[in-house]
Amino acid sequence: MPRYYFHLTDGKQVLNNHKGIDLSGNAAAREDALALARDLKHGAVMPGWNWTGWFVAIVDQHGHKVADRRRLSKAMSANDPKRTP
Repeated sequence: MPRYYFHLTDGKQVLNNHKGIDLSGNAAAREDALALARDLKHGAVMPGWNWTGWFVAIVDQHGHKVADRRRLSKAMSANDPKRTP
């Protein structure tokens, strides 16, 4: 299974994920990135941080970008069932 890394950045600071996670492919990596974005936004992961303007960058084990960076709030907008209009 390929290994994927989810790096967090606001364009100035970068929080690199050096451990990574084994996933079945790019689609699974994108799904996990959306789940991470939701967890960060709702404070389930790394509570107390202000994630406004941050992105999740998905990189595979070869250093190739899997998906364009997405703003955490944008990643949440269409995929969060708890979202209020």
